[in-house]
Amino acid sequence: MCHCTSSNRRIHPGAGPLVAPAPWLHPPAAAPRDRALFEYIGATGLTVIGPASGRRYRFERPGAQVGIDARDRGALERLPQLRCLSAA
Repeated sequence: MCHCTSSNRRIHPGAGPLVAPAPWLHPPAAAPRDRALFEYIGATGLTVIGPASGRRYRFERPGAQVGIDARDRGALERLPQLRCLSAA
Protein backbone atom coordinates (compact mmCIF):
# COMPACT_ATOMS: atom_id res chain seq x y z
CA MET A 1 0.00 0.00 0.00
CA CYS A 2 1.36 3.41 -0.93
CA HIS A 3 1.37 6.11 1.72
CA CYS A 4 2.37 8.92 -0.65
CA THR A 5 0.68 12.27 -0.43
CA SER A 6 0.55 14.95 -3.08
CA SER A 7 2.97 17.06 -1.03
CA ASN A 8 5.60 14.30 -1.36
CA ARG A 9 5.42 14.44 -5.17
CA ARG A 10 6.12 18.11 -5.85
CA ILE A 11 7.61 19.20 -9.15
CA HIS A 12 10.22 21.89 -8.73
CA PRO A 13 10.30 24.68 -11.34
CA GLY A 14 13.48 24.68 -13.41
CA ALA A 15 14.25 21.06 -12.53
CA GLY A 16 14.53 20.21 -16.25
CA PRO A 17 12.77 17.60 -18.35
CA LEU A 18 11.46 14.45 -16.75
CA VAL A 19 12.52 12.35 -19.73
CA ALA A 20 15.86 12.67 -21.50
CA PRO A 21 15.66 13.33 -25.26
CA ALA A 22 16.40 10.43 -27.58
CA PRO A 23 20.11 10.33 -28.48
CA TRP A 24 19.43 10.34 -32.24
CA LEU A 25 17.80 13.76 -32.01
CA HIS A 26 21.17 15.38 -31.39
CA PRO A 27 23.88 13.03 -32.65
CA PRO A 28 27.44 14.06 -31.82
CA ALA A 29 29.40 15.52 -34.72
CA ALA A 30 31.82 13.09 -36.29
CA ALA A 31 35.13 13.95 -37.89
CA PRO A 32 34.91 14.32 -41.70
CA ARG A 33 36.84 11.09 -42.27
CA ASP A 34 34.15 9.24 -40.28
CA ARG A 35 31.34 10.40 -42.54
CA ALA A 36 30.05 9.62 -46.02
CA LEU A 37 27.84 11.90 -48.12
CA PHE A 38 24.67 10.46 -49.65
CA GLU A 39 22.17 12.00 -52.06
CA TYR A 40 18.49 11.05 -52.21
CA ILE A 41 17.34 10.24 -55.76
CA GLY A 42 13.80 9.08 -54.92
CA ALA A 43 10.53 10.88 -55.59
CA THR A 44 9.37 12.29 -52.22
CA GLY A 45 11.39 12.05 -49.00
CA LEU A 46 13.04 9.32 -46.95
CA THR A 47 13.99 8.64 -43.36
CA VAL A 48 16.57 5.94 -42.65
CA ILE A 49 17.85 4.58 -39.33
CA GLY A 50 21.50 3.58 -39.58
CA PRO A 51 21.78 -0.05 -38.45
CA ALA A 52 25.32 0.32 -37.06
CA SER A 53 25.06 3.75 -35.40
CA GLY A 54 21.33 3.90 -34.64
CA ARG A 55 21.26 7.45 -36.04
CA ARG A 56 18.26 8.84 -37.88
CA TYR A 57 18.94 10.30 -41.33
CA ARG A 58 16.28 12.46 -42.99
CA PHE A 59 16.32 13.20 -46.72
CA GLU A 60 13.62 15.88 -47.06
CA ARG A 61 13.27 15.95 -50.87
CA PRO A 62 14.81 14.63 -54.09
CA GLY A 63 18.40 15.85 -54.38
CA ALA A 64 18.84 16.24 -50.59
CA GLN A 65 22.37 15.44 -49.42
CA VAL A 66 23.08 14.12 -45.93
CA GLY A 67 26.34 13.20 -44.22
CA ILE A 68 26.09 9.81 -42.57
CA ASP A 69 28.22 7.89 -40.09
CA ALA A 70 30.73 5.78 -42.04
CA ARG A 71 29.64 2.68 -40.11
CA ASP A 72 26.21 2.90 -41.82
CA ARG A 73 27.63 3.34 -45.32
CA GLY A 74 27.42 -0.30 -46.44
CA ALA A 75 23.76 -0.64 -45.50
CA LEU A 76 22.74 2.68 -47.08
CA GLU A 77 24.59 1.85 -50.30
CA ARG A 78 22.16 -1.05 -50.78
CA LEU A 79 19.16 1.29 -50.90
CA PRO A 80 18.23 2.10 -54.53
CA GLN A 81 16.90 5.55 -53.52
CA LEU A 82 20.32 6.67 -52.25
CA ARG A 83 23.55 7.42 -54.09
CA CYS A 84 26.88 7.67 -52.27
CA LEU A 85 28.79 10.80 -53.27
CA SER A 86 31.91 10.06 -51.17
CA ALA A 87 34.95 8.38 -52.64
CA ALA A 88 35.44 4.77 -51.52
